[in-house]
Parts: sequence; C-alpha cells; structure tokens
Amino acid sequence: EVLNIAPDAPYHTHFPWQRGNLNLQSGLSSSITAVMADLEAIWIYAIEHKLNIPQKEFKNYRCCVVIPALYCRDRVVHITRLLLDTLGFAACFVFQDHVAATFGSGVGSACVVDVGDHQTSVSCMEDALSILSSR
Repeated sequence: EVLNIAPDAPYHTHFPWQRGNLNLQSGLSSSITAVMADLEAIWIYAIEHKLNIPQKEFKNYRCCVVIPALYCRDRVVHITRLLLDTLGFAACFVFQDHVAATFGSGVGSACVVDVGDHQTSVSCMEDALSILSSR
C-alpha cells in the first residue's frame, strides 16, 4: 500500500529491511529505536488487517522468526523483545533461513541457494545441522 503513495505527498518512506538486515543507515528513521517502531507499526497493521487477529489476542499466539544465515545477535535480541515484550506474543521461535527451507522441504540434508532481491546466499545442511564452512 505504501508504494501507491504519490511521490509528492508529504511523507517520508522508510524501509526497515535492507539486504536481509535492519536498515540502520544514517538519516531519518534509521536508529534502532525508529526501526523497531516501524516494524511494530507494520506488523500490527498486517496482522490485524490481513490476518484478522486483534492486537489484544496476540497473547494467545506464538510466532516464528526466520533470520538470515549470517546475522547480528543484537538485532535478533531487539526483534525478539519487540515480539514478546512489546507486541505480547506468548512465545517466539527463531531459526535461520536455510534451516527453515530444509525443514519446510521435509529433507534432512540440502544445499539451500537463496536468490534474494538484494543478495544471494548459499548454505548447506546435513542431518539437520548447518555446515558452518558453507555459509
């Protein structure tokens, strides 16, 4: 919906994700606090309007967070706190994208190639364990 806003409208458009990470570039809305506030607003809107789950019911739901193979622990902590403390989900399970792809495919071993919008990554799994040297 934000992409339909007229370019001359009096709004600042900020994308909290960039290349699979939080967008903490210098400028307006780029602090970790501002990005977390953006994610909070986006997720509340999406869950309430697209999934029809009111925010007061979040406490009855659990969520899964898929993170990149190479991640910053501090950012994952911020996202987890947002989901559990701010939004009030009952529980949160965090796992890496290549693990999610492998389990989602129903196989124990795989080479996962993620051709994303901004970057491509390769991660290999064997017997449900990530091979560190492949990332």
